[in-house]
Amino acid sequence: MGEDRYFQKALSAFTHDVASGGAIRHLTDLGYTARQIKEQLAFPTPYERVRETMREHLLDKGILLEEEPGCGRVREQAEYVLEHDQYGRTSFRKVIREDVSEARGIRRDGAAKDGGEICRAGNAVGACSAGSTGGDGTVRWTERDLRGEDAAAFAVFLEERCRDDGREGAYVSCDLGLLCKRDPAGYEQVLSLLEEGQREYVLSVFWVRKRVYHRLDARMQTIVVRLYRADAYHGACCFLKTGEKVLF
Repeated sequence: MGEDRYFQKALSAFTHDVASGGAIRHLTDLGYTARQIKEQLAFPTPYERVRETMREHLLDKGILLEEEPGCGRVREQAEYVLEHDQYGRTSFRKVIREDVSEARGIRRDGAAKDGGEICRAGNAVGACSAGSTGGDGTVRWTERDLRGEDAAAFAVFLEERCRDDGREGAYVSCDLGLLCKRDPAGYEQVLSLLEEGQREYVLSVFWVRKRVYHRLDARMQTIVVRLYRADAYHGACCFLKTGEKVLF
């Protein structure tokens, strides 16, 4: 029975990937929410399956992290490969994808090919300032406290930092998945503060019961500032380039 369940799970994953997986990943890259993606798919796909594929894709790309940026751990990426033996029997084999550091031109010893220093944030790789990383590749954070900062000043700070340092290595912590499970009423209140597109994105990504870190792209920056202004969002922004963690 165990082998049968494994086979059926792998077959389901393979069928889904062939039918909808590529389209979901492509539309995710274009900025669509899970609801919008479901409406675009030619092959009927449950909303929950769309969300799962979307979230996995964001994790694979390093836009979403399940560990704190700069922890030095790299997310394992795996996929099922369909195979046929000499007798025509079908099976699936789990394959671990190439280490993301190799794919991005970074040696496994933690040095960039051009001799520069690098930071790791799950799958994310970015340049570091001198002295910001330890020998094991972890970031030694310098903390800055902006809790209680005026919302307008906080918005300006994020805009300037992302403009000067880039967004590739900028992340913000998010506990909305935890809030969704622990305090459904509070979660609904947070959602009510957002515009429809922002609300749909939160529902698409932040539904697993754990803290995650999202790249501070333009959409996430807008969501953070909007909720901070309403005193409904507090956490930390991590900037890999400077090795700075900003509490807000």
